[in-house]
Amino acid sequence: MSVTGKQKIVLGFDGRSFLDSILKALGDDYEYVYLSPKQRKNFVFRNTAHRLAYWALYEIKRTALHITQCLKADVVIFIFPNRFTFFYTKLANIFKKKVVYYWYGSDVFYLIQKPWRLDKWACRIDKHVAHGAFIIKELTTVGIDAELLYVPPDLSFELARMPMEHAVLLSIPDSRAEFYGYSTMIELIKAFPQTTFYVVRSDSPHRYDYPNVIFKGTLSPTEMEALFDEVSIVVRYPEHDSVSMILTEALAKGKSLISRFNFPYEGARIATDFEELCKALEAALKDPLEPDLKGHEYVKQNFSKERFRQELNRYIKALFDDQSSKR
Repeated sequence: MSVTGKQKIVLGFDGRSFLDSILKALGDDYEYVYLSPKQRKNFVFRNTAHRLAYWALYEIKRTALHITQCLKADVVIFIFPNRFTFFYTKLANIFKKKVVYYWYGSDVFYLIQKPWRLDKWACRIDKHVAHGAFIIKELTTVGIDAELLYVPPDLSFELARMPMEHAVLLSIPDSRAEFYGYSTMIELIKAFPQTTFYVVRSDSPHRYDYPNVIFKGTLSPTEMEALFDEVSIVVRYPEHDSVSMILTEALAKGKSLISRFNFPYEGARIATDFEELCKALEAALKDPLEPDLKGHEYVKQNFSKERFRQELNRYIKALFDDQSSKR
């Protein structure tokens, strides 16, 4: 317990935007720090040996900082768990810290493809939570029982305006464009030449050189808030998904959703192949230009920061109550 009397949480992560949403949702309920590599300074290396020495020193300092943070914590939460979290998990176990694994989406996808064995390292995980019922079901196939915990959207829950004409938002990161359905989205853009498509989370405008595409690139939260006023439909088509943050944000803004995987809101359209995707978009383009008020209320009720804190408090309290009962 920290000097403030609050339980101290250390957050280990691989995914900055998701972490930002969690930190905002935590509010003042906990004292927390997160494991993050410090920004490396621009540096001119004299030779390969110099580069390796700098890298080794950097990693030693970073690891030492992380170890210190873990030792001061009551709970260590790993976001996007992977085989590289073994070291810190084992460290937390040795010093009798509570360990929570927070599964979000892609981490489960890679785990299913190539399972890594926690029991090989004799690691103890006190709690597994997951951002969606679909990935909870997937985790059971590798022997992991998790409970649901939705992270609230980073943007406000205020309804956005509706545009004068239907327009579609696509979110396709450059780093894994094909994973997020790049080729399929290009075919969709070509199939609907009279429909305007906005593209975000990409820094490669040359990949979207089509007359019906408005390339927006990487946007700040404020810029994303404004962009939702310009679109009416959001399409999400990755190889694997949980409860996508972009879809949750869109629903909070009153927009129509088209997803490749089941979304917990029944009003979302599901399209598992290109033919279904085209049919779903055709149907969405025929909808009146009105916000989805039911979807907006659904997000407010199920993805609020208050609900997140209540559920996290309940899970963490149960960890320590269980410990007290065993004494």
